[in-house]
Amino acid sequence: MMASPYKATVPVICVGNITVGGAGKTPTCLYLAQYYLDRGMKPAFVTRGYLGNIQGPVNVDVGKHTAKEVGDEALLLANLAPTYVAKNRAEAVCMAQNNHPDVIIMDDGLQNPTVHKDCNILVIDGIYGLGNEHIIPAGPLRASLKATLQHIDSVIIIGKDNHNIIDQCTCTTVLSAHLKPVEKPNPEAAYIAFAGIGRPEKFFTTLKELSLNVIHEHAFGDHHPYTEKEMDQLISEANTHHAKLITTQKDLVRIKPQYHKHIVSLAVTLAMDEDQQKSLISVLPNSEVT
Repeated sequence: MMASPYKATVPVICVGNITVGGAGKTPTCLYLAQYYLDRGMKPAFVTRGYLGNIQGPVNVDVGKHTAKEVGDEALLLANLAPTYVAKNRAEAVCMAQNNHPDVIIMDDGLQNPTVHKDCNILVIDGIYGLGNEHIIPAGPLRASLKATLQHIDSVIIIGKDNHNIIDQCTCTTVLSAHLKPVEKPNPEAAYIAFAGIGRPEKFFTTLKELSLNVIHEHAFGDHHPYTEKEMDQLISEANTHHAKLITTQKDLVRIKPQYHKHIVSLAVTLAMDEDQQKSLISVLPNSEVT
């Protein structure tokens, strides 16, 4: 008989997806945390530290921990708010609540039954959709959309809804959002782009939409751990073409700091219009719609 989910002393918001690969969970978590920070509240993040080798629980220190130890998402989250990593999510939640946050935001974990969630948000990449809609290994889904929607408070479709996902989500609130660059890189420069994320082509498409002069693209596997040899080769290629290297923030934290001076990192943030934001806020704990 399975033990009851651990119930924290503060509200827990879970942001997850049902597809393999990136859908926009981490930008959504950062967006939610910023909402609470802007209102003088204290959010905390919990994540399993995917591909990190630390079992935890541990409070992430960006000056000490590496992506190899805690995973790349944890380092991005920890730059904004206290972040706790553990393979056992209940242990991470317990450590987080002991530091008295107002709300805990879980990056991933919709399919994990060990923690009670007060609010579940499903993030879907509107451009990619749900693939062939089959469960792993026949397709990219961790769970079916129909089954997942039974315990979802809101669905956020990021990017254009190319597959009419909204028509399949009639039982819950469906919101639209998009990712936008925080700052546009120098449009006069030439760039060599590289990315090791769920779908590198998303990053390359973003660069094209910014009208940047990208002369070469290099796609690596998701969460790719860059070696010194690979970075030396990329820098050499950039020097040969009098170009700059450009990648994502998630990639940058997996690269040794000694190489950072050679790389432009494109930071993106989640954006939605005022009505969409109000609808999202209405399902969040400890929130006010104005």
